[in-house]
Amino acid sequence: MSLTLTRKTYYLLGILAVACNMFNAILLLTGSSPLALGENIAFVLTGMMLLFLAALRNIPGSEKARYFLSFVLLLAGPASLTTYAPINRALLGGCWANLAWMEYSRLRREDPAKAGPFGGAVAAVCLCELAQTLLLLAPEMTDLIKMAYNLMFFACTLARGWALVALYRQAARQ
Repeated sequence: MSLTLTRKTYYLLGILAVACNMFNAILLLTGSSPLALGENIAFVLTGMMLLFLAALRNIPGSEKARYFLSFVLLLAGPASLTTYAPINRALLGGCWANLAWMEYSRLRREDPAKAGPFGGAVAAVCLCELAQTLLLLAPEMTDLIKMAYNLMFFACTLARGWALVALYRQAARQ
């Protein structure tokens, strides 16, 4: 018996990462503190997904480079030397927006009919990541802004999950 690793396997890693983030988002919305372990597991699973996708055979070098760019953006957020939250958040949002847009472009190139249902998920990921980053630019973090930020964190996890489930289902059909 041989183990076959495909895009479907790697998207499953991303779905698990989103599930960890969603659990933390639910904790935030209920007023509890998020679990650092959940964040760390999500970070590692996302990084593994991106690196495995970059290591796939039979994909163009430019696509490999963009997967690696997403990985670098993922790492750059927590590893940045600044404590300015909007920059760190924008780097993480850029990672997910780049991944979603790249997969949409790949699907559209392969078969435009495949990309149609995925377009809404791409738009949702990009808009949610942008909105969450913009909320951090508020001059003062009032309770209302914090609640809106937590709701946008939940919306971001939903959008990421929607995109990854759509990619997983697309890979399963092939």
